[in-house]
Amino acid sequence: MADDKYAEGWKGILSIWDSTASAYKPLACLTQTSHAMNGVTTEKVNMCTQGKTITKLKSITETVDFEGEVIDTTSVGGQSAKASLADLKEIMRNEANTGKIDDFRLSRDFDGELYFPGQIITLTDTYQADADATFSGQMSLHDAPSEIDPHSTPTP
Repeated sequence: MADDKYAEGWKGILSIWDSTASAYKPLACLTQTSHAMNGVTTEKVNMCTQGKTITKLKSITETVDFEGEVIDTTSVGGQSAKASLADLKEIMRNEANTGKIDDFRLSRDFDGELYFPGQIITLTDTYQADADATFSGQMSLHDAPSEIDPHSTPTP
């Protein structure tokens, strides 16, 4: 359609809540993010279903995948402006050691922002001789995402 406005992918930013700064901190230099919902189903076949398989949705697991490039964050104010790969590794280790669940924000062009509690469950870095260093990871959401910032102060 000629009048359709398409979402611009480069406006998808993944950030983590930094309680010290009381602000969301972008996660490194990302090249891709995605939010996935996967259904957990049960199947039933019996005489009441006339031998047909009936599939029912029982629950949903949600994840956010991310990919990025390893960069030197000192060019944007050290590690205060955006996280580095080292920060991501530290976040994951801290979540594993303490059981902490962090708050994240996923911004999506005109689709708005999604806020969710989660944990990094995979993180892989790749250093290849003929390309820039990259990383990828996945977060597990511990609750349904919301469009309301849990850290916003309510207006009186």
